[in-house]
Amino acid sequence: MSPTYYYGLWIFYALGSLVAYRVLWDFTRWPKVWWLGSFIRIMAVVVIVTPAAQAQGSVYLAPAWITMAFDELQRLGDGWLRAGVNLMSATAIGLLVYFVHIIYSFIQRRRKKKRA
Repeated sequence: MSPTYYYGLWIFYALGSLVAYRVLWDFTRWPKVWWLGSFIRIMAVVVIVTPAAQAQGSVYLAPAWITMAFDELQRLGDGWLRAGVNLMSATAIGLLVYFVHIIYSFIQRRRKKKRA
């Protein structure tokens, strides 16, 4: 695979991901359960942007969820282990970001109620 083709595919994937995330953002704008919408958005970003090696020993990266799905569909290698570790680590970081966001949001909402 040439570098031009590789980077072109990543640009195409990034643009498609931005469009899909925008649709998800509009879909998850629930005013009463804002905390659930925040969780879905953060986890969607984690799944969309987490990279993994395309194949064992490869220097090229691909989205981890695509690597896992492709390897499982073709019954190849260790896609679950190779990409799953990346996804689990990114999910842990995403959960940490979510909890910090929730605590900050509760503090902001409490301040807003006291002022009103």
